[in-house]
Amino acid sequence: MWIARLILIIRERNRKSEGKKYVSLFIAILLWFSAEIVYTYYQSILRIDIPYPSYADSLWLLGYIFMGYHLYSSFYYWNKKKRFSESSVFIITIFSALLILYLVQSSAITYSNDIYLILVDILYHLADGIILIPALVLLWNLRHKKILYIHSALISLFVILNTFANVGYIFTFNSGINIIIEYAWIWDLLYNLSYILLAGALFWYNKLIQVLNKKICQSIILNKKQFKFLLEKQNVDKTIENNSYSYLDKENIKDSINTLVINAKAEISLLIYIQNKY
Repeated sequence: MWIARLILIIRERNRKSEGKKYVSLFIAILLWFSAEIVYTYYQSILRIDIPYPSYADSLWLLGYIFMGYHLYSSFYYWNKKKRFSESSVFIITIFSALLILYLVQSSAITYSNDIYLILVDILYHLADGIILIPALVLLWNLRHKKILYIHSALISLFVILNTFANVGYIFTFNSGINIIIEYAWIWDLLYNLSYILLAGALFWYNKLIQVLNKKICQSIILNKKQFKFLLEKQNVDKTIENNSYSYLDKENIKDSINTLVINAKAEISLLIYIQNKY
């Protein structure tokens, strides 16, 4: 997954908006992975069954900032022409707000005497709600016919499953140490499944870009061969030397241009996803 992420960052570096979006996703994953290492250190080395809260939580919470940037950048990209249903955005926002409110109240009641635990819980609930909204909106509104549907849908599912696991983890922790130890494997399973979905999204996107680039390169080569006659006649020095345009076959040029236009109509859906230099 890390290799795929680095490849995507390098590949998208020429497109500033895409580059920033994927760099932010990489940083978010890196921070969460570091948090997992710290969490494992508490459990394996320090022998703390449930290290919550701990220094690992600061890394997790920091990762939410970069994950939020990636998701809201994707939201802005897909909704440039107001493609998303306003009702879906409204429903999902209300649902997320009510969920956050319920979880915050639950944490406040459970830890009424521990301000530190209440603060950490509230930060997690707010962060989960903030990234849950764009993930649900994207999953709701994107259509199967869009070429990047699978990539965006898998990332949205990753966020949704990860958020659900996080909420479940905190909720069972608030229910008691024995309960969280008994059911921790469920949330670990969901966390792992969400990361598998994320890895699938990254590898799929990387493969898609490879195919599109290959297709465009083939198109360019084909068009160059098709217009070899025109390219040869574009030699300005030769044109001036001959001082004549009689050798230009106007009908040949017209047919070639018509063929190019027809091919362009079929390939325009591919071209828009390739680097600006193409």
